[in-house]
Amino acid sequence: APGGAAAYNMVDAPTVPVDVPAIVAFGGELTNAEIHANSYGKMLYRALAEEKVSGINVYSVVYDFASRSPSLERADLFHRAGRKLNLAAHPITRAAQTARLDEMRAKEPVPNYIIDLYNVLLRPRLFDENGRVRPINTAIKNMRNIMFYGHSHGAAAITQLGDYMAQQLTTAGRTPEQIAKIQHNLLVIQHGPLSPLNPNRRRFNTLSFASAEDTTMQNHGNAFARYMSENSGDVVPAFFAGDRGNLFVVQRLRSSFIGEHDHRGILRDERAEMMTSDDGGILFDAERNALVRGAKNMLTGRAVPSVRELVNGKNVDFDQMKRAGDALYNIMLADLHQQNLARGNQK
Repeated sequence: APGGAAAYNMVDAPTVPVDVPAIVAFGGELTNAEIHANSYGKMLYRALAEEKVSGINVYSVVYDFASRSPSLERADLFHRAGRKLNLAAHPITRAAQTARLDEMRAKEPVPNYIIDLYNVLLRPRLFDENGRVRPINTAIKNMRNIMFYGHSHGAAAITQLGDYMAQQLTTAGRTPEQIAKIQHNLLVIQHGPLSPLNPNRRRFNTLSFASAEDTTMQNHGNAFARYMSENSGDVVPAFFAGDRGNLFVVQRLRSSFIGEHDHRGILRDERAEMMTSDDGGILFDAERNALVRGAKNMLTGRAVPSVRELVNGKNVDFDQMKRAGDALYNIMLADLHQQNLARGNQK
């Protein structure tokens, strides 16, 4: 949580109190040192302070990957979600990556850093000090008292954290329906997520925000991601609901045509330096609304609000974005159908 002599300084937090509302930042894969984690914590702390939201602790994760490769970890995550394994094209490099991935899977079926994060952030909310599983209503209450913010690789970490939590609750005797009910009470805000957005991979109540021209996200490797990238010029501010990813998308975040993976625009005073586009401003306003309203909702202990309640506002017309998302999705399906027919006629 922020503290110490320097503004926004982060201090080590070996435990996270269950009874105090908390937001946890999961940064990109370079967040392997405190200075990088501090920048994410500072951003969230400032966003809340600017909206006069208090009474919430802000935490930021420092990753300890040890010998693991975050990029191979993500490739494996997408592969388990049904995508082709995205490795290097050169056969020698590909063979080396395959060998390393096999080694990673054998040594740590679940990454050690994910288990460590689970033990600090989630286990105390689900099990008592004697290891007994808590009543469902207690677990739900505890999950409503924590939020996650993920950027880039942070989304992959959160996905794995949700999977491991589900495994632990299954072992403790909870049914899939009970587990889903518990997990849906934790709100996750993701920017530029490098993680599958399939419904069965989103364990928590997750909203994602992205640019269609974010080249960093192109390893999602599915028809939707390819279509968004190849047809970004046709993308207006849109929301793809539910099974389509719970994803907000704009053509581009910046007017400079670079840095589309940048997340700092959640702070309004960063937008001039970023050269944020008009559409980028809409996306960041929606993301900021979701963060702030989700945080305020934690203070009430109520269930996570609807997507519309989280994002709609002065510069954000949720209903219009939803209509645009529905229209774009239907156009995409029609285009892909025509492409498949054309390929069939060429055989």
